[in-house]
Formats: sequence, structure tokens, C-alpha cells
Amino acid sequence: MHTNELLKYADNGISADLSDLYKDESATYYQDHFSEVSISNTQGSDGKIYGVPKDKDTVGLIYNKGMFDAAGISYPDNKWTWDDLVEASEKIIAIPTVCKVTVILNNIVVNVAIFIHIIY
Repeated sequence: MHTNELLKYADNGISADLSDLYKDESATYYQDHFSEVSISNTQGSDGKIYGVPKDKDTVGLIYNKGMFDAAGISYPDNKWTWDDLVEASEKIIAIPTVCKVTVILNNIVVNVAIFIHIIY
């Protein structure tokens, strides 16, 4: 959510009131740990601090094990880099029953392979 939407959510009871989250800490906990801009970006019209999901995302890889098996490539794991993905894609698209699709990820061109299933 962009912070310009905060008031709409906070003022309508949709966002969680986090004002007491650090009530056992010093009275200036928020001021000691966050800038005024950050604090104001999380305050509703009532001045309370609200939970705001901001600038977070998840990166995941969904792949077809059959394509990796056909190319003789080990499945991706948490040690893989973008270069590993590019290298695997190049091997997979060399398989005659695979169609090439180009995707740009973080300004890196990746050739994504899609199996072509022929139904007779």
C-alpha cells in the first residue's frame, strides 16, 4: 500500500492500530527508532500509529520439473543466481519440444522455456 492511502484504511478501521505495540518500551520509542517522515506516514487522522505494509515483495521461482529433467538439469535451489537461471533456460530452449519466451527480470533478459504439448 502506498502511504497516501493510509488515512482511508486507518480511518475506516481496516488497518491495525499499533500504537501500543511498544508500550513497555520508552515513551519515545518511535521517535528514537524512526524518522518523523516515517512516523507521519504511518499515522491516521487520530494520530495513532497504524500497520502499513510498505515496499515489500516476495521473489519466487515456479518451474516445470519435467523441463529440467528433459534437459538433464538439477532443480533450482536457494543457491541459484540469475546467471544459473539464464544458463538453465538456454539449455532448456535448445530442446526441440520447447518454445522460447523472453522475459526481462531485473533488467536481465531471460529466455523462459515452455513445453509445447501436442495433442493428436
